[in-house]
Amino acid sequence: MRRACAWALVAALLVTASAEAKKPRRRAHAPAPAAQDDGGRVIGGVEIKLGDAPYQVQIFWKPPPGQPDLAWQKRQRCGGALISPDPKATETRWVVTAAHCLYSTSFKPETIGARLGVRAGIVRIDDPVPRDAYDVDPAGVFPHPGYIKDPHYRAANERAVRFDNAPEARDAYRMAYTYDLALLRLTRPIPLNRATIQTIPIATDPPVPGEGVLVTGWGISEQTVRGESALVGVSSETSNFAQVLKAAPLDVIPCKPDAPGAPLPPTDFCAGKDGKDSCAGDSGGPVVTDSADRALVGIVSRRVFGVETCGGKAVQTRYTRIDADMRAWIAATMQARP
Repeated sequence: MRRACAWALVAALLVTASAEAKKPRRRAHAPAPAAQDDGGRVIGGVEIKLGDAPYQVQIFWKPPPGQPDLAWQKRQRCGGALISPDPKATETRWVVTAAHCLYSTSFKPETIGARLGVRAGIVRIDDPVPRDAYDVDPAGVFPHPGYIKDPHYRAANERAVRFDNAPEARDAYRMAYTYDLALLRLTRPIPLNRATIQTIPIATDPPVPGEGVLVTGWGISEQTVRGESALVGVSSETSNFAQVLKAAPLDVIPCKPDAPGAPLPPTDFCAGKDGKDSCAGDSGGPVVTDSADRALVGIVSRRVFGVETCGGKAVQTRYTRIDADMRAWIAATMQARP
């Protein structure tokens, strides 16, 4: 009798194990970086340590010639990620970021390179700019040629303005921030090391709804006027940049139109989680797979048009999806300028 009961128990366990093995498995999440405080930069995120995101770089404003250095709050421009055409390289000149980071009221991609610098291997941006900050090659600013810089939707009978001025006939692409991707080539290579400065590989598959991703940045961090919680939303107009690099896990979700009847962003994916978000100043920063072997799946692009807060309930932020076409353009651009 005991032997029969034992065999029955074994059979039951095997059936249960078989059923569990057949269940769809979601990509395993990497351990979350250890929190240093609960300040909530990268809305709802945690401070990370040097080396936790060695691919992350700061893109900062340099002061005009002959002018004193800028305060760290005014230096912050965007984030970016180090990439290389050679996975075995020991140095790289290349940074991937958002195309909209290369526009301001005074500059365009053709002229902004001389005013931008890049810092790698740091987590604090409130320190003085070190001597090993890297200059952007004035001729090494490459927005994606399909980037649409119009700040609003276009009617069906109007032409969207691409960066390369080529006509764009597809109605679905008549919106700002389409192909919001750019490359920066530096004047000298950044040496790589195993501890604090590394390139990140580009994922071969785009993110899908339900997948976990990780976003990092020095963007808007906390509210300074109205003490509302992150679940209510943090205003990008009344907040400060973070001094220390922050990371937040997000879930990829289906995109919704910016407005009823508006087309869905064709080059975007969307991600969000109540109380966790990227915000102003995080633009251009890396979005990576939240797994042990991280890979770049996107770039921080924008909030939904008309939404001025970050981290609110059900808010979905737009990220540029690095799909096969994007990967091909990145590879071709880097190969043309070794």
